[in-house]
Amino acid sequence: MISIYPRGADPKTRWYKDEPDINLTINQGQLCIDPAFYTFEEHRQYVVRTVMWSDKKYKETRFGSRLVMAAFEIKNGHAYRVVLEEREL
Repeated sequence: MISIYPRGADPKTRWYKDEPDINLTINQGQLCIDPAFYTFEEHRQYVVRTVMWSDKKYKETRFGSRLVMAAFEIKNGHAYRVVLEEREL
């Protein structure tokens, strides 16, 4: 599951996919989101929530998922980290 939304968006209007139809990747500890998957607007802040799943970890521990949240702002085509507020967690 992945949810991407502008910071402060009404929960009813937040974009999400239960089972993304493309593979999201992690590169050097950073989640990579293909531009074909979601279009980010310049000078906006976003929150991303995703549940990552590991079949291997599930077999070993019975706990295979992990919730990851991040906030960032898009400026000049680059993402810059923004600190999540406690109410956003």
